[in-house]
Amino acid sequence: MRTLTSNTQWAWRNLLFLLVSVMFLSSCRVAEPRGFFADLSRTDAEVRVFPLDDLLVWPIQSQEAKLIPYLDAMTREIRRGLIQSQYSVLSHRKAVELAKSLGKGRTEALEALRRLKGDGVLVISVDTWDERGLESLGRVRCQGKFVLLSPEGNVLWQGRFRNNGVLVDRDSGVFSLEDLRLEAAKNLARMLTKKFPPHRIR
Repeated sequence: MRTLTSNTQWAWRNLLFLLVSVMFLSSCRVAEPRGFFADLSRTDAEVRVFPLDDLLVWPIQSQEAKLIPYLDAMTREIRRGLIQSQYSVLSHRKAVELAKSLGKGRTEALEALRRLKGDGVLVISVDTWDERGLESLGRVRCQGKFVLLSPEGNVLWQGRFRNNGVLVDRDSGVFSLEDLRLEAAKNLARMLTKKFPPHRIR
């Protein structure tokens, strides 16, 4: 039977072991990677039989108040990138008008696609936007998701994206917070577009 002294020594030994283990595991923790990442998944069989021609880029959505005034600029950059990749992209003006009249969700995006007789609609959302490092480092932490849907609602490709690095070069001459935010939003859209699959023709 343990005495009080031996019980105390046993407890202190276990506590010391626990503290050392926690410190070791903390030192082994992998640092959060910096930069932009996008994971793309798609249904290859559907993509092979479904040429991606006339795409509707649905207005990008976000609940982040600071980002909302810049979502249109992001949407335009996505369109520009797709056009540079040889996609045929439907009217931005009509997309905005339909989003205002129908609503901004995925169901409404599909209805707009059918009305415009397009081949697919790209729906993007920015779910988080942390710009605490924007003014000092040009850095933004953010993440979101994207999906390309056929008129029948089938997922042609989809994925998630995340940024944990610099979005704006602080030596570029952009000074006001609003200008920095706009440039960061546009650069995020440019990087995302480069991750999309190449255009497939009939």
